[in-house]
Amino acid sequence: MVSISELQPLLKRLQKKLTVPTVWLGKTIGISPCAVTFCGVLFAIAASVLFSQGIFNHAFWLLLVSGFCDMTDGDLARKIGDSSKFGAFLDSLADRVSDIVIMLGLAYYYLTSQHHLIAILALMGLIVGMLISYARARALEFNIHCEVGFMTRAPRFVLLLVGAALGIKIMPFAILAIVAIGTQTVGQRIQFVKQKLE
Repeated sequence: MVSISELQPLLKRLQKKLTVPTVWLGKTIGISPCAVTFCGVLFAIAASVLFSQGIFNHAFWLLLVSGFCDMTDGDLARKIGDSSKFGAFLDSLADRVSDIVIMLGLAYYYLTSQHHLIAILALMGLIVGMLISYARARALEFNIHCEVGFMTRAPRFVLLLVGAALGIKIMPFAILAIVAIGTQTVGQRIQFVKQKLE
């Protein structure tokens, strides 16, 4: 049985294996990493629109492509020797935009379908996701690499994919997991930074 602490390394190894052929193709035909990043955001926006209309089965595929773009752009940049601080900044910014629009799309759907509690949970999931990323970014200003906690972007993304694949009635459980475990992750990061600074 795989423990929660072991899942993140497994996800990272799986990501590396999945992106190898795409990175090779991107390098061969000359696609820029920034173009891949931009495409990822566009697919996330399209997925958000479908989520907002309750078309979860189609949103799943757009979300999957968006995630694949996000997994590929960094590896492609390193493969072609185009890694830069601005590229890393742009990638992080694109991730935040994608996260925001997806959760807003879900919140809109559940709000307009009179499931107000689930809509609130989706907004809470958005806030928690931002806090997790913000805690890491602020910690870096103190030269602290804060990677603790399970609910990083990859697990959140996987949960949303599972929710989209299984449908409207299952998605609330995915959102609840993001909020609950994400809140724990925020707490863990606060405690981690506190210990490092004391």
